[in-house]
Amino acid sequence: MNNTVTMSRSQYRSQNRKKTPFFKKWWFWLLIIIFIALGGSGYYYYQNKDSNNKTEISSKKSKPTKKKNHTDTDGGIRLDNYNGIYLSQSDGLTLETLQKLFGKYSSNSNNTIGNVQETSYTWKNIANGDLGSSLIVGLVNNHAISKSISGLKVNRNKEINLDLYNQIQNGQSEQDIIHLLGKPNGYSETSVEGTASKVYSYTSDVKGEIGANIVITFTDGTVSSKNQLSVQ
Repeated sequence: MNNTVTMSRSQYRSQNRKKTPFFKKWWFWLLIIIFIALGGSGYYYYQNKDSNNKTEISSKKSKPTKKKNHTDTDGGIRLDNYNGIYLSQSDGLTLETLQKLFGKYSSNSNNTIGNVQETSYTWKNIANGDLGSSLIVGLVNNHAISKSISGLKVNRNKEINLDLYNQIQNGQSEQDIIHLLGKPNGYSETSVEGTASKVYSYTSDVKGEIGANIVITFTDGTVSSKNQLSVQ
């Protein structure tokens, strides 16, 4: 008796379909463009500590006695403001909401990657930032899908050198890298097609020539690549 199972053409294609490498996807190149824009280196959700429900930002005027919350940016845009920017192709922050949070943007630019039209908006008022620091948010169809903040000042207890760089391995977590190198001077993030990508950039206290830096890319939470320039 012949027990051979014959696969249909669709089943054969499904089993033999190769996954597209992340570096061939359009969102990866979007992340690269945003990083270059940083100088080489919709809807806003507040997660209440007692609830996982998403709470819409109130448009009511604050009373004089009301305590400030983490959305206030009178002293400049902080890292926690950056972390609060919600990314999603379907309901990420809109430009209107971004401007309510951070004020009028400084500049904007358009990028076309494949068939995707992305507009980047830049804010310059960064708290605890170096000269040239900025926040950049990329929107597609008026929903935020990418964000970057650069030029953050960081106090380090040790110099970052080539030996530490060589200890970075694919598969390490974000916390592994922070434990090894400390906090980065810049962060970039995209959330597209079900894939989350982040970039950490280290530009201060890096041993090497002027402009020495380290760039680490994370895909779905773990290191997927690393690069360095003039690190010793």
